[in-house]
Amino acid sequence: MSNVLPYFSVSELIEATKGKLLRGKSGWGCHGISTDTRTLKKGNLFIALKGQNFDGHDYLAKAATNGAAGLVIQSDRRKGLLSVPEQVPAIGVSDTLDAYGQIASCWRRKFDIPVIAITGSSGKTTTKEMAATILMRKMKTLKTEGNLNNRVGLPLTLLRLRKEHKIAVVEMGTNSPGEILKLAKIAEPDIGLITNIGPAHIEGLGSLSAIAREKGSLWNAMSPEGTAIVNTDDPLVLSVANEWTGKRVTFGLGNKSDIKARHIKTVGPNGIRFDLCCGDQTIPVFLPAVGNHNVKNALAAAATAYSVGLDPVEIAAGLAEFHPVAGRGEIIDLPNEIHLLIDAYNANPQSVAEALQTIRDLRGRKKAIAVLGDMLELGPTAKKWHHEIGSLAAESAIDFLLLKGNLVKYLAQGAIQSGFPERKILFFANPAEAASWLLNIVDHGDWILIKGSRKMKMEEVADEIIRQLERRSPDGSPNLERRKQK
Repeated sequence: MSNVLPYFSVSELIEATKGKLLRGKSGWGCHGISTDTRTLKKGNLFIALKGQNFDGHDYLAKAATNGAAGLVIQSDRRKGLLSVPEQVPAIGVSDTLDAYGQIASCWRRKFDIPVIAITGSSGKTTTKEMAATILMRKMKTLKTEGNLNNRVGLPLTLLRLRKEHKIAVVEMGTNSPGEILKLAKIAEPDIGLITNIGPAHIEGLGSLSAIAREKGSLWNAMSPEGTAIVNTDDPLVLSVANEWTGKRVTFGLGNKSDIKARHIKTVGPNGIRFDLCCGDQTIPVFLPAVGNHNVKNALAAAATAYSVGLDPVEIAAGLAEFHPVAGRGEIIDLPNEIHLLIDAYNANPQSVAEALQTIRDLRGRKKAIAVLGDMLELGPTAKKWHHEIGSLAAESAIDFLLLKGNLVKYLAQGAIQSGFPERKILFFANPAEAASWLLNIVDHGDWILIKGSRKMKMEEVADEIIRQLERRSPDGSPNLERRKQK
């Protein structure tokens, strides 16, 4: 087994994909897999994936020119081989995306190591990073980079497995029925964690019960010898856990959980302290992340590490080394002691509610300003959820609402109906406008929350706010401090 790039013989590729050799001899093989001719290396296998805005079959000749050892194409696109030199072999399959996953699964099975799969409506990436940080203290750990958690990203991660890895932590996301099951069949996880179940991607999945079934398919796909990591605070998670008959490790704030937290105390913007209870051991923890939801993420990560035998002392030390991922609960300190809480990677009703709770806990006696964009992929329930978040914003004692999008008008309606002053609700169309409003509102020590769905590009709003507030700094010095990140 190569320690540099995955090696596959043509017979392995055909067996994995159930494909057919369209041309070429039977003795060839490849080192490494590529789906992009721009990064393809000589000797790679090129898989022609097809997406909404691209089609790899249009680049078969380019792949051959760049040194591809072979091609995987859809059988009904074999005419594309006419532009490819005859000596370049090709395998035909019914679906190249399926084939990509099957090849990655073939590689995963070469490694007798635990694979941990994490899914859920929110907190997946943060929990994955926490778990990996803990595990890396004791063993070489492969993890999903960023949030490459779909049918393209997961195979990419698994194909990075090498002989020095002792464990893998992979993230799984979904916005359509059946996707988690497909991902689980690719990764064949030994340990499965569902962080929580809420109304994220409800437009594609249909209902909360459908979301629960979709997330629960992770455990359904696991071997009975596997371990389920169960959130006892989430009724929907418990409902799907009832179908799991294998080993489980539970986490939550309730007394009956295997892994729980006690004496939770926010330490301002620096983080949270709590006692981590693992079985009969209690260990003090300092978590350098804000928000009570991150305590639950930490418990989920702790339960995962505990399930593979890590000592509670090691778990606590690992949590202390965690730092928030950029754009996900990240705090930036600006001039005049103004704090910017950026949680702009994505948004659903559950995560927005958590962000509002966090900013309320951190603000002290200073103003709290929420800069919010639309929550997308909520389908027919979008109006209802935006209205509810507006009511929650009013109850959270937010001082100003700056809103962007087509759906936030319902958020404004909910806030006003719950007593929020209409004059303190401002709508903006672009980052410069938002920053301009803020310059007239924000004072020394205030807190600003940035939150919205990915397509709303709220990180651009954050960047403009940073530029404008730094420009307004009394001495003109760029004294922004971005808190330590991994």
